[in-house]
Amino acid sequence: MGASANQSSERYTSLMRSIGIPALLVILLVATVYVYPLCRIAKRMGYAGIIGVLAFIPGINLILAYVLAFANWPVLREHESLRRRS
Repeated sequence: MGASANQSSERYTSLMRSIGIPALLVILLVATVYVYPLCRIAKRMGYAGIIGVLAFIPGINLILAYVLAFANWPVLREHESLRRRS
């Protein structure tokens, strides 16, 4: 059984080496295109922009979606307090 695990590890290592620089650059570009709007949306909601990065963590992204969907956004609380003043 140990030889099978070793072969599997070697296959994974060779696969990762075969990806190459161009593919890694594409992955980085796609990640940037994905994260940038999420950071902007989080800032407009009144949260820290870094929340967009949490979308890449499996499990956390689902929890984050529910928290943001049902939470009272800081920007809406501020808007409501300003509306009450006038």
